[in-house]
Amino acid sequence: MSEIMDRQVSLPYHGADRGTSDSIRAIASLLQASEIERALLVTSPADSDGNRSHGFFLWTTPEGYVVVMPGFSSGYGGEGPTGLSLTLAGLRAHDVELGELQVDGQFFGRFRRGLLTAEDLDVLIDGRRIRNGYPYDYIMEHHRERGEASALIWREASIPMPFGLIDPRLFDLAKSFRTDPDRSLVSAYRRIEDIVRSRTGLEEFGSKLMSAAFLGKSPPLTWNGMATAEVQGRAQRFVSAFMAYRNPRAHKEPEFGESERELFREFLAANELFVLEASSVDANVQTEREK
Repeated sequence: MSEIMDRQVSLPYHGADRGTSDSIRAIASLLQASEIERALLVTSPADSDGNRSHGFFLWTTPEGYVVVMPGFSSGYGGEGPTGLSLTLAGLRAHDVELGELQVDGQFFGRFRRGLLTAEDLDVLIDGRRIRNGYPYDYIMEHHRERGEASALIWREASIPMPFGLIDPRLFDLAKSFRTDPDRSLVSAYRRIEDIVRSRTGLEEFGSKLMSAAFLGKSPPLTWNGMATAEVQGRAQRFVSAFMAYRNPRAHKEPEFGESERELFREFLAANELFVLEASSVDANVQTEREK
């Protein structure tokens, strides 16, 4: 036993044994944070009912070799086979090289428990050249559309906040967004209103404020070096954002079941208002310079 332990290798493990959703999220997160070059489906022997368990051995950059726990299964209907189909289809949609290695029970037991030896690792590394399985056969018909498969697996990924794209005046709200997204969004809208009122001296609120600040024949704020249509388009973005998002959010309780993705997209749209405002100029100052 000690001899086996001496030969064990340490690899990063992701997902959860028999936890399909955790393992799907692990794959999606790795696609997001790394480049997965190859994916080897590691398959157990069939049980008495013909069912099998599956995990993944991945070649990634920059992490190297990665194991995704055997949270997948096949041979029957249910979450395990559906998750396997979705994951394989998603990897395929991202042009990841796929292969399958069917192993014996002892090997799969070590794989499942995180007790792989150096010899096991050699087998896995060589496994991509052993074509004793065809993983595409596990992909269900309704997951075979590449674009749809990619979108489905990304729904399982946790969305990272792109702090490098966030306006510094929203940084505190970006940090607290996951714990209270509605408060972060309402505060963002109030903050941009305060900024625009301070710059223009206007006393309006909401979409009326944005219309008065950026639209009309001689608005107090504008953008340099742009065609009239482009300036109008930027201005309308402020008005539309307040009519479509800020007003309903300010006057109603948050809707039950708002998805993380819907809220995240709205926050990025609010962030864009700050970016556009920062690039705008005082129209009166611009006119004086032109004189």
